[in-house]
Amino acid sequence: MRTLTCRNCGYRFESEAVTATRCRRCGKSVRVPSSLRHTKQEHTFALFVLDCGHVEAAVVHPGRSVRSCIRARDYECPDTKADAKPVRVLAVLSETEWVGLTDEQLSELVASAT
Repeated sequence: MRTLTCRNCGYRFESEAVTATRCRRCGKSVRVPSSLRHTKQEHTFALFVLDCGHVEAAVVHPGRSVRSCIRARDYECPDTKADAKPVRVLAVLSETEWVGLTDEQLSELVASAT
Protein backbone atom coordinates (compact mmCIF):
# COMPACT_ATOMS: atom_id res chain seq x y z
CA MET A 1 0.00 0.00 0.00
CA ARG A 2 1.15 3.48 -0.83
CA THR A 3 0.14 6.66 0.97
CA LEU A 4 -0.90 9.29 -1.58
CA THR A 5 -1.82 12.94 -1.11
CA CYS A 6 -4.29 14.79 -3.33
CA ARG A 7 -2.84 18.10 -4.54
CA ASN A 8 -6.32 19.54 -4.97
CA CYS A 9 -7.79 19.03 -1.48
CA GLY A 10 -4.82 17.72 0.57
CA TYR A 11 -6.57 14.45 1.48
CA ARG A 12 -4.18 11.59 2.33
CA PHE A 13 -5.26 8.01 1.56
CA GLU A 14 -3.88 4.51 1.03
CA SER A 15 -3.91 2.90 -2.42
CA GLU A 16 -2.37 -0.03 -4.27
CA ALA A 17 -2.42 1.90 -7.55
CA VAL A 18 0.76 1.77 -9.61
CA THR A 19 0.45 4.85 -11.84
CA ALA A 20 -2.66 6.91 -10.95
CA THR A 21 -5.93 6.75 -9.05
CA ARG A 22 -8.79 9.05 -8.01
CA CYS A 23 -8.92 11.03 -4.77
CA ARG A 24 -11.40 9.46 -2.33
CA ARG A 25 -12.71 12.89 -1.28
CA CYS A 26 -12.82 15.20 -4.33
CA GLY A 27 -12.45 12.71 -7.23
CA LYS A 28 -9.48 14.44 -8.90
CA SER A 29 -6.81 12.28 -10.52
CA VAL A 30 -3.80 11.63 -8.27
CA ARG A 31 -0.55 10.38 -9.81
CA VAL A 32 1.63 7.95 -7.92
CA PRO A 33 5.12 9.47 -7.56
CA SER A 34 7.81 7.61 -9.51
CA SER A 35 9.69 6.93 -6.28
CA LEU A 36 6.73 4.83 -5.08
CA ARG A 37 6.05 3.07 -8.40
CA HIS A 38 9.00 0.75 -8.32
CA THR A 39 8.73 -0.59 -4.80
CA LYS A 40 9.29 -4.32 -4.55
CA GLN A 41 6.10 -6.32 -4.29
CA GLU A 42 6.30 -9.67 -2.53
CA HIS A 43 5.51 -12.89 -4.30
CA THR A 44 2.96 -15.14 -2.71
CA PHE A 45 2.99 -18.92 -2.68
CA ALA A 46 0.03 -21.21 -3.24
CA LEU A 47 -0.03 -24.66 -1.67
CA PHE A 48 -2.46 -27.02 -3.34
CA VAL A 49 -3.41 -30.70 -3.58
CA LEU A 50 -3.07 -32.68 -6.79
CA ASP A 51 -5.66 -35.26 -7.82
CA CYS A 52 -3.18 -37.99 -6.84
CA GLY A 53 -3.14 -36.70 -3.24
CA HIS A 54 0.31 -35.09 -3.19
CA VAL A 55 0.88 -31.46 -2.21
CA GLU A 56 2.54 -29.02 -4.62
CA ALA A 57 3.49 -25.35 -4.40
CA ALA A 58 3.50 -22.59 -7.01
CA VAL A 59 4.76 -19.02 -7.02
CA VAL A 60 2.01 -16.44 -7.53
CA HIS A 61 3.49 -13.39 -9.19
CA PRO A 62 2.25 -9.89 -8.26
CA GLY A 63 -0.69 -8.86 -10.39
CA ARG A 64 -1.59 -12.41 -11.48
CA SER A 65 -4.32 -14.62 -10.09
CA VAL A 66 -3.65 -17.78 -8.12
CA ARG A 67 -5.62 -19.81 -10.65
CA SER A 68 -3.62 -18.62 -13.65
CA CYS A 69 -0.29 -19.26 -11.91
CA ILE A 70 -1.30 -22.78 -10.90
CA ARG A 71 -2.60 -23.66 -14.35
CA ALA A 72 0.47 -22.22 -16.09
CA ARG A 73 2.45 -25.42 -15.70
CA ASP A 74 1.97 -29.18 -15.85
CA TYR A 75 2.30 -31.43 -12.82
CA GLU A 76 3.10 -35.09 -12.42
CA CYS A 77 2.62 -37.50 -9.55
CA PRO A 78 5.97 -38.10 -7.82
CA ASP A 79 5.14 -41.79 -7.33
CA THR A 80 3.67 -42.87 -10.67
CA LYS A 81 5.04 -40.09 -12.92
CA ALA A 82 1.52 -39.78 -14.38
CA ASP A 83 0.01 -36.40 -15.23
CA ALA A 84 -1.75 -34.79 -12.28
CA LYS A 85 -4.12 -31.85 -12.02
CA PRO A 86 -4.57 -29.36 -9.18
CA VAL A 87 -7.73 -30.09 -7.20
CA ARG A 88 -7.84 -27.81 -4.17
CA VAL A 89 -5.87 -24.82 -2.87
CA LEU A 90 -4.80 -25.38 0.74
CA ALA A 91 -3.34 -21.97 1.49
CA VAL A 92 -1.92 -18.83 -0.07
CA LEU A 93 1.10 -17.65 1.90
CA SER A 94 3.15 -14.47 1.79
CA GLU A 95 6.88 -14.74 1.23
CA THR A 96 7.60 -14.28 4.94
CA GLU A 97 5.02 -16.93 5.90
CA TRP A 98 6.48 -19.31 3.31
CA VAL A 99 10.02 -18.93 4.70
CA GLY A 100 8.77 -19.45 8.27
CA LEU A 101 6.60 -22.49 7.44
CA THR A 102 7.67 -25.47 9.54
CA ASP A 103 7.24 -29.15 8.71
CA GLU A 104 4.60 -29.45 11.45
CA GLN A 105 2.55 -26.58 10.00
CA LEU A 106 2.79 -28.10 6.54
CA SER A 107 1.62 -31.45 7.93
CA GLU A 108 -1.38 -29.75 9.56
CA LEU A 109 -2.30 -28.09 6.24
CA VAL A 110 -2.09 -31.42 4.42
CA ALA A 111 -4.12 -33.17 7.13
CA SER A 112 -6.83 -30.51 6.85
CA ALA A 113 -7.18 -31.27 3.12
CA THR A 114 -8.14 -34.88 3.65
